[in-house]
Amino acid sequence: MADCYSEKGEFDSAARYGDLSIDLATQLGSKSKQSDSYQILSKLYQHKKEYKKAFDYQHRWYELDTALVNEGTYKSIAELEEKYEAKRRENDKLRLQAEITQQKLHNRIMMIMAGSLLLVAIMAAMAFMIKRRVNRKLQATNDLVMRQNEKIVGIEL
Repeated sequence: MADCYSEKGEFDSAARYGDLSIDLATQLGSKSKQSDSYQILSKLYQHKKEYKKAFDYQHRWYELDTALVNEGTYKSIAELEEKYEAKRRENDKLRLQAEITQQKLHNRIMMIMAGSLLLVAIMAAMAFMIKRRVNRKLQATNDLVMRQNEKIVGIEL
């Protein structure tokens, strides 16, 4: 309303509505609406050729608008930082999962190798025991053959 009255040249009504809009925006805590109101009042006082007041409202508008932009920028930065940290945590999690999987695979390979070596050692021990048993039987057979040969040689003499 203040802007419309200002354009029509009804500066008193425009000033009244401008002041009301600032009061209402302040009560609502709406910095965006306060900023808009300051801008409209700055324009009003330019039309009235009261440049000091126009400059004052322009300055208030600029400070508030800059603060709103900065607030939005800081909020965007905070959101981007959070997204970055979330992505970094996700990547760390995936890397750790890959390391765990690799470690499990390494452990399995080591267990298989240890089991294989144990199996080879058992088979070698069994082969050694079988060979020893066979050698004992062969030795017993040789001893028997030698005694019989000695008996035969002793009988022939």
